[in-house]
Amino acid sequence: MEERKKGNGGFVLVIIVLLVICICMGSFIFINKNKLFNTNTTQTTEQNTTDKQSPQNSTKETVSEDAMTEKEALSLGQELWDYAYKTYWGEEEVWKRHLESNEYGGKTIVCDTTRDEVKTKFASDFVGKAPNYKYSLDEFIPKNGCEGAGRGSDQGYLSSSLSVKEIQENKITYDVSYLYCIVDACADGETDSSKTKKVPKEFAISKQDDNWLIQYFELPN
Repeated sequence: MEERKKGNGGFVLVIIVLLVICICMGSFIFINKNKLFNTNTTQTTEQNTTDKQSPQNSTKETVSEDAMTEKEALSLGQELWDYAYKTYWGEEEVWKRHLESNEYGGKTIVCDTTRDEVKTKFASDFVGKAPNYKYSLDEFIPKNGCEGAGRGSDQGYLSSSLSVKEIQENKITYDVSYLYCIVDACADGETDSSKTKKVPKEFAISKQDDNWLIQYFELPN
């Protein structure tokens, strides 16, 4: 009987040890599962927060990518400034022309470019400005096109340089520095301040129907 009791006691002890092991393992699994759940919840919350913010971030990136850089704006502004200058003076590349024989045995300049073609580069509210006068678009564009150079010009004007002042969605404004010769000795491209002077002006272009057009131009002479 005593041996049987001892056998039963050993069996009970094994059962107890197994129960303790099961309880410990269960607790370990439960604790780790909670940790895993909390980690996943935190990650999900962070991901949701990121997802909620991402449309705004995406929009900002899109705007940044679509926005014109200062370098692009400067290149575009210089191109349109040159066009405005050559428009007023009847110069090529704006005004295409060719020579035709006339009845007197000489050659006559025939302008191939129409005023309507040139107008497509200018905004509907265009303003041209001279020192003491404002030009409407019809006044600014020479009526005889290629003969616009007959208006005369300031022989002291040497060159111009543009810098971007402000870039907006539908308008870009520029500061323009005009360089003038103030003595007879200076030459084209002269930078000696004792012989030249700089005069600040403005230039503006605006976007209409997805096209950048000349809106405001100040003659350098």
